Amino acid sequence: MKVDVSAKFISIPRCCACCGDTPSVELAAQASKKRGNTQYTNSWSFPYCSRCAGHVAGQNAAATILVVGLIAAFVLMFFVGWWSLIVVSLSVAAWVMQSNQAKSGCGPNCASSGAAVAYLGWHGTLHSFFFASRDYAAKFMAANSGKLVNMTNAHYDLLNGSRK
Repeated sequence: MKVDVSAKFISIPRCCACCGDTPSVELAAQASKKRGNTQYTNSWSFPYCSRCAGHVAGQNAAATILVVGLIAAFVLMFFVGWWSLIVVSLSVAAWVMQSNQAKSGCGPNCASSGAAVAYLGWHGTLHSFFFASRDYAAKFMAANSGKLVNMTNAHYDLLNGSRK
């Protein structure tokens, strides 16, 4: 669920953003934008339990494997032609295996095998987030209720349900 907050300071609920368990680490959700020749990056740290941090790292590794493999295949295409398709196939197979391994690390309450929070970006004090967990989104909205903008009926329903 996408949630927009207008604030300089945001309250972050202290439970795992993925499964709701007791957190042990924090993972950064980052967004970048370019203005002229300058690159700006902003990030917020969200709590994760060690189990969820492990499967998020596994999914990140899977994505890296795929990207590196596809880039290598593209470069090799100029030297070995269609044989580079073998590299593509191996990269996809390695990505599937790593991704499945990450998914197997998920618990029954996990909202996603990848990052449960995405920072979509900002404009001034307006910050946009995507939460894979509706429960965590409800807690986040409740913690920042006076700062929420662009609310829809789904947001109000979820927020009202979290207050019961």
